[in-house]
Amino acid sequence: METLGRKLRALRKQRGLTQLQLASGVSTPSMISQIETDRSTPSQQLLAQLAHRLGVELSYFETEFIEKSDELQCYRSAKEHMEAGKYREAIDLFQSLSWPLAPQFRPDALYMELATCYFQLQDYERAANMYESLIELGCNRSDISIVVRGYYHGALARRKLGQDDVATTYLERAREIIRTHVEFYMPISMKIGLSLARLHLQSSRFAKAKEIYLELLELTHKHSNRVDFATIYHGLACASTYLGEFEDALVYCDRAVDEHENSRNFGNAMRCRINHGLILRLANRYDEAYEYLQELRSQMNPHDDLLRTALHHELAQLCLSLERFDEGIDHTETALASKRLDIRAEIGLRTLRIQLFSRLQDFVNAHAELDRLEGCCKDDPTRLPRGYASMKCDILHQIGAADELIEFCQMQAGQALTTGEQYGREMAPLSFWIFPRQ
Repeated sequence: METLGRKLRALRKQRGLTQLQLASGVSTPSMISQIETDRSTPSQQLLAQLAHRLGVELSYFETEFIEKSDELQCYRSAKEHMEAGKYREAIDLFQSLSWPLAPQFRPDALYMELATCYFQLQDYERAANMYESLIELGCNRSDISIVVRGYYHGALARRKLGQDDVATTYLERAREIIRTHVEFYMPISMKIGLSLARLHLQSSRFAKAKEIYLELLELTHKHSNRVDFATIYHGLACASTYLGEFEDALVYCDRAVDEHENSRNFGNAMRCRINHGLILRLANRYDEAYEYLQELRSQMNPHDDLLRTALHHELAQLCLSLERFDEGIDHTETALASKRLDIRAEIGLRTLRIQLFSRLQDFVNAHAELDRLEGCCKDDPTRLPRGYASMKCDILHQIGAADELIEFCQMQAGQALTTGEQYGREMAPLSFWIFPRQ
C-alpha cells in the first residue's frame, strides 16, 4: 500500500538527500522522520515546500495526501464523538477506516477505543470480543502491555456479563504475566490485583484474597499511594474476619480508617468503622459492638443513605444476637426506608426480619416478610438465602398452612430429583457493603 510517507521517503532517497538536508530551513529531521513513517501528516504548506525541494509538483503527492487527510479526519471525528459520549456515531466512524489500517493508526488503540464505546453502550458481549482481539494482537506481537491491558479490561466486561469465573481467569493470567516479568511494572498492575482479590472475597475464597492483598501491600511501598494502602487494609480486614482472625482484622480495619481519613475519604472511613462493629459481633463481643455502633450514629452523615442503611442493618444483626428483637425490627424498618436500597441489602433485611419476627413468635408477620423476600427474588431464585427452604417450612408449619407446606415440600423434592437445584449460592455473608471497592 503506497502511502504519503513511503512516497516521500522513496523520492528523497532517489534524490540522494538526507532527512537533515530535506528539512533544512523548512522543518526538522524529526518531523521528516515522522512524516515518512506516517506517524504525522504535514500541512499543505509544508508539503508544498518539500515537493519544491524535491523537484516535483505538489500534485505528485495529492492522491496520498487527500486519502491520508480523509482517514485522519475520520479518526479525529470518531475520537471527538467518543469524547462527547456519542458512542454509536464513534463506532460507525472507527469502522469506516480502511483495512488494513494505514501506518499512522495503531490497531491496539483502535481495538481499545471500539471496546470502550461498546462498553459504554452496555454492549458487553461486543466489548469482550474486542478485548479478545486486543489480547490476540498483543500475543502475536509479544507485547506484554497490550496483553495485560486486554486481560484487565476483558475481565471487567466479563464481570458485567455475569461471567465471574472467566473474569477471575483473565485477571490471574494478567497477574502471572506481570509476576514472571519482574522488571516490568505497569500502573494497571495494582488495579488487576485489587480486582482479583475482590472477586476472591465475593466468592468466599478468603485465604486467597488475603494472600493477594499482602502481596499488594508490599507492592504499594514501591509504586503506589495512600488510597491503595487504604483499600488493601480494608480488604485484609474483610478476609481476616471471615478466616476467624479477629484481632488481626481489627488492626487492619483501624489502619484502613486512618488511611481513608488521611486521604479525606470520609465515606469509606465510615464504612470501615461499621466493619469494626461487624468484626466485634462475629467475634461474639456483642455488648462491645453494640456500644461502639451506637456511638457511631451521632457521627453519621445524615445525607448518606447507603451508610445509614449499613449501620442500622448491622445494629439489627446485633439486636438478634442480644435478643432485643423489637429494637432490631425498628432498625430494619429504618434501613428499609432508604432511598438507595440495593436489592442485596433488601434481601438481607427481609431475611433478618423473618428471623426477628420468628423469635418473637409473630409468625403472621414472619410469613408476610417471607412473601416480600420471595418477591425480591422472583426474577432470580438463586438470590434466595441459604436455609430459605427450612425457614419457609417452619413458618408454614407454625401458621398451620398444611396444604401449602405439603405443596412446597413436593416442589422442593421434585427440584432436587430433576435438577439438583438448591437455593442460595455459596457466597460471602450478606453484609454486602463491608467489602472494599475495586
